[in-house]
Amino acid sequence: MSVEGTYKITVKTPLGPQEAQLTLRSEGSALSGSIENVKGRSDFSGGSVDGNEFRFPARISTPIGRIHADIAGRVEDDRLIASAKLPLGTAKIEGVRI
Repeated sequence: MSVEGTYKITVKTPLGPQEAQLTLRSEGSALSGSIENVKGRSDFSGGSVDGNEFRFPARISTPIGRIHADIAGRVEDDRLIASAKLPLGTAKIEGVRI
């Protein structure tokens, strides 16, 4: 199954759970998209996809300002499971395709 789509996600951060919407678009093995939360929308490109696994870098708007995140994960059916390497540690991400 393709990773493409829009997902309602929960990011489990050191500051508590954060809700967001993640959109993934692929063209061959290239991945781009956006993350939108209450602080705004952040577009990204330069990611990669291999089957149901994905990886991308992003600058995300958060309650403490814009931060860099390296996000990697997979899609199983309509469920997204990922982790984000953040300046303050690692955050787990879970979501469902909407």
